[in-house]
Amino acid sequence: MIAARLLLLLNRVFPPPIDYGGEGADAYSLWEFESGKEMFERYFAAAVDVRGRRVLDVGCGAGGKPAFYATLDPATLVALDISEENIVQARAFARAGQLDARVGFVVAGAEQLPFAEGSFDLVTATDTFEHFADPQQALREMVRVLRPAGHIVFYFTPFRSPLGSHVYDVIRTPWCHLLVPERVLFAAIERAYEKEERLRGTADPAASAHRRAAATRAYYRDDLNRMTVSRFQRIVAEVPEVEVAFFERKPLKTKLLAPLTRVPPFDELVTTLAIGLLRRRG
Repeated sequence: MIAARLLLLLNRVFPPPIDYGGEGADAYSLWEFESGKEMFERYFAAAVDVRGRRVLDVGCGAGGKPAFYATLDPATLVALDISEENIVQARAFARAGQLDARVGFVVAGAEQLPFAEGSFDLVTATDTFEHFADPQQALREMVRVLRPAGHIVFYFTPFRSPLGSHVYDVIRTPWCHLLVPERVLFAAIERAYEKEERLRGTADPAASAHRRAAATRAYYRDDLNRMTVSRFQRIVAEVPEVEVAFFERKPLKTKLLAPLTRVPPFDELVTTLAIGLLRRRG
């Protein structure tokens, strides 16, 4: 408990959690829309054309990114996620923006896509490769449903990065999952949740915090595949039908550390986002 308290004290040194513009699913969907738009326009718009294309968004989450793609006038747009809860939210967000007629929604896993070979011109898989149960099979499926010379847009947070724990809304200390034992990390998370529940006036804040911490721990253990930059590169190399159009490691904001993104093993530690574009051969 002392170690957990020290971790929470250290937490105060680092920037506040991501501001989604409010609480609730709609705020998160809107944040996905805006962040997805920024990433696409910065890294991919010059290389891939969405207008008039058949597009598949794998792992659509709360629906913000496919809603943005819908504004680019694709011929066909399908948003797919393994979570039915995500699809319900994604559909509601598209409906609220009067975009639902432009997007089809499918509940399915990335490892077995329910589409024929060559069904799409463009596949997007953003913030997803670190979550797939079998990322190599997921990539093979994306390549299968892609036409020859079609593209796969991707970016993901590597596990050994400063934010690789995916608990940065609670514990903001960089590399916390690598620096402290898991039991300490989740003891700190439970204490942080309990403080939130007390501020909300929850009847039994300790019990509520315990349930939330247990769910976060299950997510950390079961929904993260510990994807690293080197592992991803090996997976791509083992799929001969695909080639790398470009690949970039986004470093920490501190420019002094940027050169380390090209120096193993430090590259894994200072790369906050792996970004790239794959192309199906042929």
